Amino acid sequence: MLKRTITLYLGLLLTTVACSESFTPDQSGYWLERLDNETTRIEALKKLGDFKEPAVVDAVIGWLDQKGDWQPDAAYTLGVLGDARAIPTLIAKIDYAGAPGKGARSRRINKTNINAARALAMLKTDAALDPIVRLTNSSDQNTVQASLESLGDLGDAKGVKTLTEFATTASNPFIRKTAVIALGKIG
Repeated sequence: MLKRTITLYLGLLLTTVACSESFTPDQSGYWLERLDNETTRIEALKKLGDFKEPAVVDAVIGWLDQKGDWQPDAAYTLGVLGDARAIPTLIAKIDYAGAPGKGARSRRINKTNINAARALAMLKTDAALDPIVRLTNSSDQNTVQASLESLGDLGDAKGVKTLTEFATTASNPFIRKTAVIALGKIG
């Protein structure tokens, strides 16, 4: 799948070069070109959320598949793009073991988990429930909080059991409050 995505992405770039077309920031090609530059990649991923085009979705999936500091932004952008083709990749990129610690690798893994949960909730898919519920067992409190919020945003009544458990038994009052608010979103 990664080879296919990269091939599609490169095909789009070659077409762009062959046509000698100059893109402006209000066109997806402008931001797709900036994905190759490490200093503009994260900004480009964020901006690409404005373009609901298959080539954009494929390119962003390709960058989520590659390890790097941009993975959290790629995950979130896939949710914003709203294309169901991203669901398997988002689920596959979740690291349920998480990453304890404060290092760059730990932050990237935990933030990718958080944004994958948020993206899955944005996609409103039944496939999101189990991965998001599993993330509530993370050792990272930010991941737990985001997973609870995502359960509320998902709006699936099957998430009520998990949210109720956190609302009534979590030792952290902020986590309890987050669960209560998420329950309110489900209704």
